[in-house]
Amino acid sequence: MNKSQVAIEFVITIGISVFMLFLFVAIIQEETIKFNRERELVLVEDLAATLQREFIVAESVNNGYTRTFKIPDTLLGINFTVFAQSQELVVRSVHYESVAALPQNISNVISLKKGVNTIKKEKGVICLNTNICP
Repeated sequence: MNKSQVAIEFVITIGISVFMLFLFVAIIQEETIKFNRERELVLVEDLAATLQREFIVAESVNNGYTRTFKIPDTLLGINFTVFAQSQELVVRSVHYESVAALPQNISNVISLKKGVNTIKKEKGVICLNTNICP
């Protein structure tokens, strides 16, 4: 075996090793992206379901009910928006959106916001973030 053959085999071996390393890194990166997207979906759906339960509980209890709850600024570092339109609660992130139905007897639901929210029930009406509840 001469020196040039050894050098060529060495270069080929290094080339194959580098290719395998890049392939491995690409697969790991793809799986990480998939995991993060799945986590984002679960967090968005969970927040929507949690907020929906707040309204369902307020609907099912007696008048005089008051509860304060907090909507986080981010979901484990994931930016999102939360708002209500018609009788629907919407939680939207960069890649996903979750919509949950709200009870019919809600007043001032558009005031739903990140941070501290106060939900009340007076005279059969659920009010959000207001001192005056019908």
